Amino acid sequence: MCGICGLVGFNGKKQDYLKILKMNSTLKHRGPDDEGYLSFDLDKNQTEIYFGNDTPQETIGRDFLYSPSKSLVQGKENLPNPILLFGHRRLSIIDLSPLGHQPMCNENGTIWLIFNGEIYNYIELKAELLEKGHTFVSKTDAETIVHSYEEWGERCVEKFNGMWAFAILDLKKKAIFCSRDRSGVKPFYYFNDKKEFVFASEIRALKAIRDFNHNEKIVWDYLVLRKTNHTEETFYKEIYELPPAHNIIVNFDGILTIRKYWECDYFGKQEEKIVSINEEANEISKLIEESIRIRLRSDVAIGSCLSGGLDSSTIVANVNRILSDGNQHQNFQLKNLQKTFTAAYNNKKYDESRFVEILKSKYQFDSKFVYPQKEEFLDDVGKLIQVQEEPFSSTSVYAQYRVMKLARENGITVLLDGQGADELFGGYLNYFNNYLIQSISKFKPQIFSKEIYYAISKRGVSPLSIFKGLLKEPIKAFFLNDTVNIRKRIFKEPRFIKKDFFNDYRKEVYTEAQELKKTLFSLNKKLQSDFCGGQLRALLRYEDKNSMAFSIESRTPFADDINLIDRVVSLPSYCKISCGWQKFILRKASEKLLPKEICWRKDKMGFETPEREWIQYFLQQNASAIYDLKSKFLDTEKIKKENSLINWKHINILFWENIS
Repeated sequence: MCGICGLVGFNGKKQDYLKILKMNSTLKHRGPDDEGYLSFDLDKNQTEIYFGNDTPQETIGRDFLYSPSKSLVQGKENLPNPILLFGHRRLSIIDLSPLGHQPMCNENGTIWLIFNGEIYNYIELKAELLEKGHTFVSKTDAETIVHSYEEWGERCVEKFNGMWAFAILDLKKKAIFCSRDRSGVKPFYYFNDKKEFVFASEIRALKAIRDFNHNEKIVWDYLVLRKTNHTEETFYKEIYELPPAHNIIVNFDGILTIRKYWECDYFGKQEEKIVSINEEANEISKLIEESIRIRLRSDVAIGSCLSGGLDSSTIVANVNRILSDGNQHQNFQLKNLQKTFTAAYNNKKYDESRFVEILKSKYQFDSKFVYPQKEEFLDDVGKLIQVQEEPFSSTSVYAQYRVMKLARENGITVLLDGQGADELFGGYLNYFNNYLIQSISKFKPQIFSKEIYYAISKRGVSPLSIFKGLLKEPIKAFFLNDTVNIRKRIFKEPRFIKKDFFNDYRKEVYTEAQELKKTLFSLNKKLQSDFCGGQLRALLRYEDKNSMAFSIESRTPFADDINLIDRVVSLPSYCKISCGWQKFILRKASEKLLPKEICWRKDKMGFETPEREWIQYFLQQNASAIYDLKSKFLDTEKIKKENSLINWKHINILFWENIS
């Protein structure tokens, strides 16, 4: 896990060394272990590599081709301005030696790489590339990317199982090839003003060299439609995200070509096929174990997030199984007991620690707990908003932030987490509603009645909540405009939004309603929308920013393992929702590993926090400061008069707007 940044001039535009230094310095938390730079002079067809203040002494002036011997910090004013500059910050995970330094190149220096992420199948890929005659100097996964691109060109990404955002300078083609992983686990931000292309792992690096205005449309979507990360636009005008599963090819004449290399359009391709749930569960169990096994490849300490729910418990149980089988030959850094990290609360309504104890009754692991308090939230909220860079959905992000901090305090550099399982397997309650609506639309009353019966009799779901759920999704899809009006009149949620601003983007309601209709009658289409769209992307954004704030690499076995994804997404809906249970196939796959109380747990939580209590305390302590804030989007005078109706989104926007 690292930080990358770069500047590419078009039509001869030269770049300033000071800019790349500023950009790279903002990413130090992403890679505190090493620092490196690359320049390219198009006129001379010449590259130069440099070290920085944080480059280890043992990396400088070595006998490998990409070892730097010149300082970019000292004497930069005497250097000619190139057309391209790359910057890299390294968090050492695999091959901790100087050979892991970046920018990294191939044998003849015609291909140069800066890379953020992990290619988990690098051992297998390296063996294949060695057979094809490639020569390696390091044991890193990064060098596998270099030679994969050399061998297969742009299609190399189809070979990768992992998470990544990288940029490659190809001197033969005089082009830059950039790529982002299939699910968007690793970020890639950029702007292009027709004069230059500038990119980075975080928005703050772009803001270090240029000012950007707030993106009103995205702010509106957040406040009214409750959406984030649903488009390549960000909360800042002109700053874009490279969408997941996309490449960018950049030429020095200013031509950008964006291509999608993986289509996430095969959810439910076997919808009408009869499959054996038990057989599929066995196969998925094996794929989950293998996904976790290769994500234990590391030369630094590894731990696991553990909420006590199905997803994280499945990961922890599989790690224990992998360790117990004696296969510790693949550089697993789990010397003693596996360490787990949990956010817990004194209020039982939000606390899941008892499920952690239930799991400990079956497996041995070293469990660590953090108890976030409202006073701590008050102290940390400004920092959290800065860490996330863009507004976020709820205070549950703070619980995750504290878990990451706890892990770092316990010497952990790599952390496994369960993000992606809900969107992949169908874990949220609204997916159950989608499945019921699907059964009605397909004239399958027997499925409809069976699912309702089991939900009530086996899971204890109330008939009223099922009825409400059945009405909720169609109302949103067909009457969203009226729903927004109702919220405005009765719940007063949009009341705090300035009238002109609210009306400027009102047409977005119609667009959103059309999108909702596309997924209303198909569970798999809904899962496809959430897994490949904004919902999972937002969660992965929170994960990346929170983990990297503490120089931790977060790994998500459910979100980015292509073999597991391929298998699960093609399954019929009845494998994912069955007998009144969401994530039915995952429960079947995990039931031999997990205690029954966890595998068939009836409630669902996930980094839940006492948000209302925290907000009330926040207002008590900070009311005057909030009322004094200026806002282009919210009416602070109305907030002052009706502060009992303020929610997290209002607080988030007010503070973000004033500190960003």
